[in-house]
Amino acid sequence: MRLRVPLALSAAGLLAAVAALAAPPAAADPLDLATCAGTATYQFSPGVTNTPQNIQVTRDIDLGLCVTPLLASASNHVTAGLKCSNLLLATPGQLVLTWNNGQSSTFDYTTVFNTVNGVTSLIQSGSITSGRFAGSLAVLTMTGTTLDLTACDNEGLTSNTLAATLVITPNVS
Repeated sequence: MRLRVPLALSAAGLLAAVAALAAPPAAADPLDLATCAGTATYQFSPGVTNTPQNIQVTRDIDLGLCVTPLLASASNHVTAGLKCSNLLLATPGQLVLTWNNGQSSTFDYTTVFNTVNGVTSLIQSGSITSGRFAGSLAVLTMTGTTLDLTACDNEGLTSNTLAATLVITPNVS
C-alpha cells in the first residue's frame, strides 16, 4: 500500500524546514537596546581576610558576546574597607562601559546579593546616567559558585570569576 501525502502539506512542511534553517539565532527582546554576556573577574589586593583592611578591588568585565551593539569592555577600580563578613553587603556603585565604537556609558547601580544552593547571584540594577544610552535602564547579573570564605582564615580571598549578563532597556516611565 502506498501512502500519498497531499502536495499542499508537503510544501508547507518544506517551507517550515527551510524557514527553520534560515531563521536567525534567537535575539534579545526587541525593546532591549543591548544584551551582552561574558564574565566578570574580581581581583582583591591584598586578599580579603577576616580582618578589616583597605583592599584594592579591581573588577574587569568582558561582555564581548552582545546582541548589538558590541561592548568592548567594562571595568572599575575601588579601594574599600573590606573583610570577609561584609564582602557580600548590598552597596551602590558606578561602572563605566566602553563600547566597540569608542563611546562609553556610565552605569549607576545598587547591588542585591542572593545565595541559593551553592550559587551566588549579584544583581546590579540602575540607570545609564551619561554617555551612550543615557536615561536607559540597565541590569548586570553575575552568577557563580558561592565564595570560598574558608580562604578568609588563611591567605585571603584574592580573586573570583562569575558569569555576567548585561541588559540595557529604554526607560519608558
